[in-house]
Amino acid sequence: MKLLFLEDERYFTGIFGSHWIEANREKIEFSGHRHYKRPTSFFSNYTCVISVQYLWPLCNIIAIKARAAGTNTVLIADGIIDWANCTKNPFVLESKLQLYQPIVHDTFLCPGLLEGKIFCEKKSIPFIPHKLLPKPAIIKPEKMTTTSTLLLTTANTPYFNSSEKVRLQELIKEIISIPDIKIILRIFDKSLLDFKEATHFHNELDKPFEELINEVSAVITTPSSVALTSMLAGKPTCQIIYRDTPILMQTGWILHASCNIRETVESLLLAEKSRLDFQQKIISQNYANTDWENSFRSTHNDNSDIKHILENSCIRIIESPFNFNFEMPLRRFRQWLRKKFKI
Repeated sequence: MKLLFLEDERYFTGIFGSHWIEANREKIEFSGHRHYKRPTSFFSNYTCVISVQYLWPLCNIIAIKARAAGTNTVLIADGIIDWANCTKNPFVLESKLQLYQPIVHDTFLCPGLLEGKIFCEKKSIPFIPHKLLPKPAIIKPEKMTTTSTLLLTTANTPYFNSSEKVRLQELIKEIISIPDIKIILRIFDKSLLDFKEATHFHNELDKPFEELINEVSAVITTPSSVALTSMLAGKPTCQIIYRDTPILMQTGWILHASCNIRETVESLLLAEKSRLDFQQKIISQNYANTDWENSFRSTHNDNSDIKHILENSCIRIIESPFNFNFEMPLRRFRQWLRKKFKI
């Protein structure tokens, strides 16, 4: 088996874990994006072509070529699928695409059986990236009380416009204003904490989530992969809802402006049994990991849906010897600048 990973190795360390990569290194070639100008027949040398960056046109072009060559292709979602992120994220808007619509690969690996079926008409397989799996030490029973510690956190990009920010900020303010509740904050966008009440709470940004979750009994978060990790760890988990887009990932608790905020938080901290049972069923039925490695093996491809794309003149342009692509060097340079100057 010979695997071509289109992005750099750093993309896949968090997805598969360093142990899996080292165990399979002889089968793997990273940075396959550099082959984008190769003829279609070149990709028949590989068992499978795998990519993560859906919004990067080169990856999709290579996937189309590989499928035409009869090589299996797999797209991986490295976090939960959130409807708002798929449609409102600035990177998505700039690309003039909708995330994961359509998927040109043979197979889609993503967190969630339902989510995979919604976004991929061909074949989807539930898959939890390694970085989202809780450490075994996290999963431990504990007696819950209203004096238990609560973690309040958000996605890295929790809002996409000013009205969402205002609504989210108001809900955060209401939560931390509840008396006699122990709360740890983990909110990277400090502008969300730009109000007086927030100054009384420590915003823990240094500890990794895997370590911080050991110190709390329950988690409140905006829709994000943190919610999935929290549920996998058996923690009572609540999502803050402040937009009207579909909710793809279900948690045992949700919190929005029309809720009695205090009652919802107390129910969360008491780990109300019926809700926690529901949450565990969601995990076992929708987010159970499967034998995803089989998706990398050779399979019979139906290429009828991509023939018209291959005939498109853009392929000929991409294969032109006069075509130069500076995207990856520029990406590496930007990453170096951020690391060097901490920007």
